[in-house]
Amino acid sequence: MIEEQGRIVSVNGALAEVACIRRSACGACSVNGACGTSLLERYLGRKPLALHAANAIGARPGDLVVVGVPAETLPQAAFVAYLMPLLIMLLGALGGDWLAGLTQASWSQGLVLLGGIIGLGLGFRWSASFSARRAEDPRFQAVILRRAGLEVAGPGLGPTLDPGAPRDLPAR
Repeated sequence: MIEEQGRIVSVNGALAEVACIRRSACGACSVNGACGTSLLERYLGRKPLALHAANAIGARPGDLVVVGVPAETLPQAAFVAYLMPLLIMLLGALGGDWLAGLTQASWSQGLVLLGGIIGLGLGFRWSASFSARRAEDPRFQAVILRRAGLEVAGPGLGPTLDPGAPRDLPAR
């Protein structure tokens, strides 16, 4: 399970909207701020990612929580979001090339370009509809795992700041 911290924005029945700040790997990278990703982040800023998660723990708006996404869904999501639109774009460009060869048009490169643009649009549309169908499937849904808190001491060694953790009382 891939875990990320976020804050509850709203609760609607069994689902909660969680705002998560995307973490960047720029601090650990050897280039450290000289790449395109860090430049975009510097000028556009980091925007929170809003997602809907199953709220089995009864979290309320304002709570800091840990959200989990099944790790096995990540390769499929990347395939659907990135690779399928590109593959459909290539098929569209090949279709435009085939049509240009069939018609012997003088603007054959335009047909290839048009086919690629149409294919990319169809690929994005397919990706969005596929994702919408999977959004209601519990196997692919994000889940709120627990409330997030800072644990100062290990279990039995002293008080904790985790609101869900049991409190150790001092001996008298």
